[in-house]
Amino acid sequence: MRILNIGHVLIDENTSEKASYTSAGGVPIFMNKIYKKLPDADYTIVSQYGKDFESYRNDLHLYPTNPTLEHTPRYVNVSSHGARTQKAFYRDGVLPVDIGGALEDLIKDADMIITSPLFPTFSPDYLKKVFGKARPECLKILLPQGYYRNFDDNDNVIKRTFIEANDVSHLFNFVILSEEDGDHIDKDVRQWATQSKTMFVITRGKKGCSVVSSNISINIPVNPLEESRIVDSVGSGDIFAASFSYKYALTHDLLQSGKFANAVARECLLYTPDQLDNVELESLKTLK
Repeated sequence: MRILNIGHVLIDENTSEKASYTSAGGVPIFMNKIYKKLPDADYTIVSQYGKDFESYRNDLHLYPTNPTLEHTPRYVNVSSHGARTQKAFYRDGVLPVDIGGALEDLIKDADMIITSPLFPTFSPDYLKKVFGKARPECLKILLPQGYYRNFDDNDNVIKRTFIEANDVSHLFNFVILSEEDGDHIDKDVRQWATQSKTMFVITRGKKGCSVVSSNISINIPVNPLEESRIVDSVGSGDIFAASFSYKYALTHDLLQSGKFANAVARECLLYTPDQLDNVELESLKTLK
């Protein structure tokens, strides 16, 4: 399965429930932690990045293959009891990667294209150009976190309205988002769903997830992990999305995909991102 993630990579400085560390970050990075454990997942990340990212790239398949910026965007995240504060630095280099050459070939070959911005810089026209190169059967998935983010004069991440939603969401088979992304997610999703064939997956933390479309509404619960056992919740939504998208590509079954993604995301709460690289997850063994 050839998977292409067009998004933003970061350098993250994280302080969470029981951990503090600096590492590669961004949605594509956390999704990679799952995809590299799954059979047959050929995963490539498309993002601008700086020379300072070289020490973090490890086993990542990145395009462009060489740094394009002086500094990689950097996030400072503090997470505790389900709440997070964030600052963002070096945001000048967050423009989309030009479509053409090798990237055009990657798009044409992809079985799945994930769009995962962390800054609201992917215009509807850019996405239309991307999908104009993709095969009709390619599975298209949006994680719209970046469309919900703006920045104040002190580099704090603040909420933004997803003003591009009506022009963007219909381009995708799935939009996977958190109930915490906006102030009226359920109301917004119901409205967007009436205007397209897109399915929306809403992650709800301890309550699991929901799948909503113009004619579907499914709640998929999870057995919540006790808060005292949570080691690190950073990236859990991205891990859910990686697991859901892969399982759905294999089965085209919404219920199976939601249950699988809930289980993987729940188990990953027991580890820091670095620990995840070296642990065999019980929840993934059902795929073998």
